[in-house]
Amino acid sequence: MLTRLDHPKFDLEIYIANYRGRTRLDRLSHIAFTSPPLSKDAFHIAIDEAKQGLDVEYYMSIASGLQKLDPEDPKATIDVAWVDQKTKDIRLLTERLEGELKAYKNNLIKESIRVCGEFPPIFILFKTTVNKHT
Repeated sequence: MLTRLDHPKFDLEIYIANYRGRTRLDRLSHIAFTSPPLSKDAFHIAIDEAKQGLDVEYYMSIASGLQKLDPEDPKATIDVAWVDQKTKDIRLLTERLEGELKAYKNNLIKESIRVCGEFPPIFILFKTTVNKHT
C-alpha cells in the first residue's frame, strides 16, 4: 500500500520571519537540506539572505545544495561576480580593521609608557616613605 505525502501544512515565510541574522540562515539551511517538500523554497530564500551578507562560503554551500536538487534552477548557478566582489570587499575590510587594531595597540603602548612616566616607581615611593618614618 502506497501512502501519498502531501505538502506539509507549514508556512516557511511565517516561520522564518521570527529569526534574524545567522540564525535565520541556519534555520533555512537546515530546512533546505532536510525537508524535501520545502527544500526548494528554503534554498531560494537562503540564497537571497546569504547574498545580503558577507559569508561567501555559506552562499556557495547553499547554491551547491540547490544545484544538486535542481541543476536547471537559475539561482543554482553560483554568482561568480558576486563571490569575487565580496571576497575583495572582505579582504579590504580585514586589512582596514587590522590596520586600525595595530594603530590602537601602538597608541595603547604609548599611553601606558606615558602614564608610567608620570608616576614614580613604587620602590622610590616606598623608600621615601620609609626614610620619613625612621
